[in-house]
Amino acid sequence: MKQNLLILLTGLCLSIGLQGQTSFRVLDHDNGGAVVNNGASFSHNVGATRTFSHELIVENTSASTVTVNLRRFDDLLNSVGPGDNAEAFFCVGPSIGNSGGCLPPAVSSAVMAIAPGGTVSLSADLTEASVEGKSTVRYRLVNAAVASESVSITFNYNEFVGINEISRQIATISDIYPNPNSQNRAFIDIASKSETSVQVQLVGLLGNTISRKTEVLNEGKNKISVDLSGLSSGVYFVTLSDKKGSITTKRVIVD
Repeated sequence: MKQNLLILLTGLCLSIGLQGQTSFRVLDHDNGGAVVNNGASFSHNVGATRTFSHELIVENTSASTVTVNLRRFDDLLNSVGPGDNAEAFFCVGPSIGNSGGCLPPAVSSAVMAIAPGGTVSLSADLTEASVEGKSTVRYRLVNAAVASESVSITFNYNEFVGINEISRQIATISDIYPNPNSQNRAFIDIASKSETSVQVQLVGLLGNTISRKTEVLNEGKNKISVDLSGLSSGVYFVTLSDKKGSITTKRVIVD
């Protein structure tokens, strides 16, 4: 009886140990090869029009070939205006510095077949727009044969940079909300250091002006409303400018 119980417990421990193992792992080449855990996040500052690359290594830790499905999610991309946006893309190659497989931003997924004990380099890249702004890009790697083996990694770019702050008189500007928008009106919260005025302009995807108005901001908290009634579904831009001509742009999706 005791012998059977011992065998049962030993088998259970072995089973638990095997369940904790995965067929691949992700290493952070830019941080000395440290293991990147599921749910990890990184923050980077990227200058205007510059490209930043974070180098990762995907390693097969098993004794057989592993196929890893990679997908990129552009949760938030800085948008200055039509045709002027941050662009995320990635490169896959046999080794660091040899990532000839750079894919255009329109391609958001790839399949990596990794030999036993082998590695593949993965470069997560972002090219910033003409003005620095916040972007969030997420990557998910999944074992094609075992869906429970996955690693999700989030990259936050220019996390603490206000999206094109329009003036030194402006303390903070919120994102436009609700967004996406199925209502007739959207809002932007602005905290102003003193009384001032801004011009609010609604622009279509092709750069055509749909509406324009001037809003007076009081010192402290202000809420600006944007009329979206009568608009067709699509992407629109709301630009705010002050007397000096400085501009901030918010993107809103109308359902």
